[in-house]
Amino acid sequence: MKVLLIFLLAICASQAAPFKLEKDSRIVLLGNGLGSRLMQSGRFEASLHVLHPEKHLFIRNMCDEGSTPAVSYTHLTLPTIYSV
Repeated sequence: MKVLLIFLLAICASQAAPFKLEKDSRIVLLGNGLGSRLMQSGRFEASLHVLHPEKHLFIRNMCDEGSTPAVSYTHLTLPTIYSV
């Protein structure tokens, strides 16, 4: 199943047309934890601005890490070395 999925993704990626960044382009990132961690350093946005300074890009990162709504770990107390 994994091989088939990777094969299909490779086919789709090979047929995708490259996109061009035009002046005043707006880039919106949607995703999960990987994109959310991109906001912590700011290097991704900075590298796009450095690579394309004449484009005046507007970058919006709307990625957010998900949490499991059915399970809340905040009420659990974990044992420590002092609780013995």
